[in-house]
Amino acid sequence: MTPLYEQVLRLLQDSPDRPLPLAWKPSPSSPEARPELTDDQLAVLRRWAERSRTQAGAVGRRLVREGTAEQAVLVGLELLARAGTAYDLPLVRTVALYRPFTARAGAALAALGGTASDLHWLADRLRPRHRITLIRGLCPSSTPAARRWLLHQVSAFRRMPGAEVRRVAEAVGLVQLLDDPGSDESTCLDAGRALLAMSRWDHHRPQIDRYRDAVPAYRALLRRSERWPPTFDRYALLLELAQELATGHSWRLDWSPGEPAGIVDRILAALDVPRWRRCLADALTAHPPLTRARAQWAELTLARLTYRHPARPGSARLDLWTVRGDPGWSDLLDACVLVDGVPLPCDRYIDQGFDFLIAPAGLGPGWAHYGEPGTVCERADGRVHWREPGGRTVGFDAAEYDAEVARAQADDSWAWPALLVADALHRRLSAEPELLTRWGCTLEWVLAENDEPGLVRLRFRHDTSPDGPARHLVLPLPVDDRPPSEQAGAAASWLAANDPVGRASGAWD
Repeated sequence: MTPLYEQVLRLLQDSPDRPLPLAWKPSPSSPEARPELTDDQLAVLRRWAERSRTQAGAVGRRLVREGTAEQAVLVGLELLARAGTAYDLPLVRTVALYRPFTARAGAALAALGGTASDLHWLADRLRPRHRITLIRGLCPSSTPAARRWLLHQVSAFRRMPGAEVRRVAEAVGLVQLLDDPGSDESTCLDAGRALLAMSRWDHHRPQIDRYRDAVPAYRALLRRSERWPPTFDRYALLLELAQELATGHSWRLDWSPGEPAGIVDRILAALDVPRWRRCLADALTAHPPLTRARAQWAELTLARLTYRHPARPGSARLDLWTVRGDPGWSDLLDACVLVDGVPLPCDRYIDQGFDFLIAPAGLGPGWAHYGEPGTVCERADGRVHWREPGGRTVGFDAAEYDAEVARAQADDSWAWPALLVADALHRRLSAEPELLTRWGCTLEWVLAENDEPGLVRLRFRHDTSPDGPARHLVLPLPVDDRPPSEQAGAAASWLAANDPVGRASGAWD
């Protein structure tokens, strides 16, 4: 059998700038091939190599270059991590392209002093989900160069799982990075986005409350931001941090009394200085559509954060927010309930058999899971009362309560054009399924992502034959400045006359 390293190298030479083909598997051993090393033999090699660093490096190098079984190459990478040299970096980078070796090779790269350019070279040739494997391999023993690279990867990676962001934050030491005068401002921007990424929902809960240095990291970032020269990227980050502290999960961290609200006020005061206001004004008139979309998000978010309701003694105030992240990088789109400016606990994944604090008809599922299980909502004498199992009661003026629910039902000021196009197209295709069924296709969903404000994605199932497997395909549809209903109608007309299969790509490509 041809050594695994040579098989990977051959594929790399054929396509030097692309990941290995998804369907690629190493060629099987031929009957006349020499037998593979057994686990016992590999264990003996490990012990023998421990006698000297030179022997360990030589054995590891040979196992990686000549190994025809995965276990042999993995042992070789382990030995190179302990006793290799910088000359082994190209060898390690190459075998790292094969996913079973990616994590172990990442650890070897870090141990051998791999530079940021080594990591960039490898990451550019890995599929996104395989890049996560590389990140996991680098975390336990990352070098200073790797730490900044890791932080940038998890903050720039679309939909990076929050648990992975937390592991990287713990590995790189966010507080130390932020307090290090040698850290550049792009590293600080990445640190802020990492904190925000840990605050989003991730497999039933956000990760920010599991990150022990969350509060010190917020404080370190705010100290660092006081020295920032104004740019729109920094403006957007500070505004999104204020939004998270006012409405999100970070509010419930172990702060000093009143500290989150104080930080929000400090951020809003800083952004109201003329030189920072100019950043927003310039972005609103910028030519790139994404910059304008981000500026419009910032303008709306700033208006919401700076609005102050008049105090009303004896009655709580209800606010229903639809919260969006910065469209330049974040896919956050969430519902938030505030009472007297304080975010309520939310768990979207609790059993729906419980009674919940608020689930007004017409607001959709995002509003359904707020408050403690067992809380009941009662009306009497012009008042709305939320009664929690522990005895705590919150009372609202019924007219104000109903007015806020009606406002939230009618409010679409937070929606961006692509989302309105997606909603209109979904309604059209649901009402006229024949637009897709004539091509052997069935609608699955129409989606507009917050971090892709100029694009709608139509996903459909294509049944190639009665007995064959179905394909799940995605058709990208660019969005322009026309009214959403007109764009949805144009897309529907195109589908009536054109088979979408030829222009679509696989859902997992």
